[in-house]
Amino acid sequence: MHGGLSVEVQNATSAVDAVQCLTGCTLGNQRLVVQDFGKHIFIAQYTKGAAELKMKDICNSDQESFHALEKTLAKRKGTVQQVARLQAMLNEWVKWLLAMEDSDVFEVKETFHLPPQVETSSNYLICSLCQDPVLFSRAIKLHSHAVCFPCTQWAKDTPEHVVWH
Repeated sequence: MHGGLSVEVQNATSAVDAVQCLTGCTLGNQRLVVQDFGKHIFIAQYTKGAAELKMKDICNSDQESFHALEKTLAKRKGTVQQVARLQAMLNEWVKWLLAMEDSDVFEVKETFHLPPQVETSSNYLICSLCQDPVLFSRAIKLHSHAVCFPCTQWAKDTPEHVVWH
């Protein structure tokens, strides 16, 4: 199903698994890019253009009670029965979504989007903080030092006069 297809997914949910199964685009073949912005937006780049699928703001009738129960369980203050209830509600929500027309769930529009850049795994540099090798294209320049993404938070909070490795 390739034909020059690549996909950008803007969440890290099980929807990513569906995209991989349906399109053949995977992280490994570098035709799938996951940008976890917490949005259900999917951009498919193909030979002649690009299409963006964006989930519409749709509400389930049980949405308020679902979110209230979800908050309770996130605080680890729920019961086994509440966990089971949340799962049952989630199952019903999925059935409800699957019964809807695609056009009721997603807005689709043509867009311009560049395909993901294919990485070469030969150009590494050493992170100035943790000393781990990091792909050159993934390193971030902070205070005139190249750092890996996990080290960026520490580096952003560190004054420029602090001596790095």
